[in-house]
Amino acid sequence: MARTSTDGFKAFNLLKGNGIEIGALSNPFDLDANVLYADTVPPDVMAEQLKNNEGKVYLERKLVDVSILLEAPFYNFKKIESNTLDFCASSNVIEHHPNPIYFLLEQFRVIKPGGHVYVKIPNKEFTYDRSRIPTPVSYLEKKFIEFDFSDEYMRALDIVKNSVGHLDYLGQGEEMATSITKNRDGHHHFFVFDPESTYDMISILKKYQSFRVVFFNLEDGNVHFALQKK
Repeated sequence: MARTSTDGFKAFNLLKGNGIEIGALSNPFDLDANVLYADTVPPDVMAEQLKNNEGKVYLERKLVDVSILLEAPFYNFKKIESNTLDFCASSNVIEHHPNPIYFLLEQFRVIKPGGHVYVKIPNKEFTYDRSRIPTPVSYLEKKFIEFDFSDEYMRALDIVKNSVGHLDYLGQGEEMATSITKNRDGHHHFFVFDPESTYDMISILKKYQSFRVVFFNLEDGNVHFALQKK
């Protein structure tokens, strides 16, 4: 994300020191910082996964070098000590994680007080999710409380049946939904957000972590927010 954009400029000015960016693929934040990149697979495996249909756009530029592998089912920073980093940043990641509230709190765990969690989420109204209903924050909190990292069949079926114009889902049905549920592929949008549901999720987070909201903005069809750990 270029620092010349409104939100890229905000990220550039907030995220300093040592931090992690999750899921950068070939489009990392443009930062003046020491950044380690995290993802679920190494770049060579990711390149294979992105060869078809919608993923091809990410291969037009070089994928970042991933030094932190996030392992199923938690996809957490198990080797990173608490309160050691200055920031965590992610772009188009939370909607893929099996337990978004858990993952946001995991990012808070590894940053120091005063550090920032910066998140970019696709606004469903501008994506192939536009016909899907935003994921209720009560459902997200229930998954967090129950330590639930499973993928429900009905949510996978919602992805297949109600995504609009996505080449991977055209003409697909229950067989693909079963496959998604059985063999979790993190490229799917398991959860759907708009500005209101994103704000609701931030409000729920305050029950479990002390922070202040330092940025909340809508740009380029996405919801951007930055939270500073108290």
